[in-house]
Amino acid sequence: MPRPKSEITGKQISIAVRVTASQKDAFKQLGGAAWLRKQLADEMQKNWQEKQTGFGARIINRVFGR
Repeated sequence: MPRPKSEITGKQISIAVRVTASQKDAFKQLGGAAWLRKQLADEMQKNWQEKQTGFGARIINRVFGR
């Protein structure tokens, strides 16, 4: 029985942007694609947690900077 496809082995999506040489160097210094994947995963987790909490809790968290 075949395994279900994971997000990583599924359809690959490329993201391309135009940057300057110094921006490219900074991207590489930060860790390149591995750094970007971590940033995106963290943002997705943050957004998911916000959706899971109630409206009142979201307001309190924003007021207190959590």
